[in-house]
Amino acid sequence: KLPADQIAGWLRDPKTPAYRYGLYASLLGHCGTSEHAKLLMEMIEDPEKRRGSGLHGLMSAYIMLEPVKGWSYVKDLVRGSDKPFLVRYAGLQTMRFLREYRTDLVNPKDEKAARDEIDRGVAGILTVPDMADFAVEDLRKWQRWEYTDQVLGMFEQKGFNTPVIRKSILRFA
Repeated sequence: KLPADQIAGWLRDPKTPAYRYGLYASLLGHCGTSEHAKLLMEMIEDPEKRRGSGLHGLMSAYIMLEPVKGWSYVKDLVRGSDKPFLVRYAGLQTMRFLREYRTDLVNPKDEKAARDEIDRGVAGILTVPDMADFAVEDLRKWQRWEYTDQVLGMFEQKGFNTPVIRKSILRFA
């Protein structure tokens, strides 16, 4: 019942502690508009604003307000190397949130198709050496065995031959 503009004001307020960004963004995601989505994207892209622990909350809220653009943004973000690790990891956390709680934001009509799409997004991380072990572990937990060839193929690849990645691949196998 809070007005969206009031919540946006809290997010804009320089006195708002960073640990509240995720919560306020989530509230805004449930009641905001596309104008508020612009604010959320500005915060996601601002290195000062994204230093708190609520970055995946900002991303999830952005997707609530702009599902198509937001999902595309997060998929590209996690596969890129131009953003810091913690920003890309927040993208993965957002994907996990969507898969668990909000598949409707990826495909409002078909939950299974939405999960498949999210899983493909996570599988895209298999090409990113500093995050591949997280993707392997998620795909293992979700029993997405159709990625077996891709996962096992990483075992001796240059850049992926680290103990943590090898261990995740062996657990998957």
